[in-house]
Amino acid sequence: MQENVSDYVIRTGLQPCDVSPSEWDALLAEQDQPTPFMRHAYLQALHDSGSACADTGWQPAFVGLWRDNALVAACPLYLKDHSYGEYVFDWAWADAYQRHGLRYYPKALIAVPFTPVPGSRLLARDAESRRRLGANSLNCPRCTCSLPAKRI
Repeated sequence: MQENVSDYVIRTGLQPCDVSPSEWDALLAEQDQPTPFMRHAYLQALHDSGSACADTGWQPAFVGLWRDNALVAACPLYLKDHSYGEYVFDWAWADAYQRHGLRYYPKALIAVPFTPVPGSRLLARDAESRRRLGANSLNCPRCTCSLPAKRI
């Protein structure tokens, strides 16, 4: 049976509260390297406490991929206007951009704030969902991730 691409809907610019905790955690449980720092409750606590929010430079723009109203892939994407609280050492890149008159920030970062623990960040039910999520997350414009749902 041929797959209909319109069966998939991607939503960007989401906050943790926009995604079902049980669906998120079910995806996490299926990953090769699940970590408690990717649990919905942990990510939501970072936001509720004010630790990871727009005011601290962590603008949530989570990405979710649904198929037939079921969450099949998701990732915690943040728009950042600095590199504090990350374990991505890109200060030299930011400096090089600035010296050449280019903007490095804002940048899109798929990560768990303040957490150097390795583990899955692109959560997906299967390889096809992971591919679709990755392709659409990487094509997301650097600073305009508050987009409506779109069929892919």
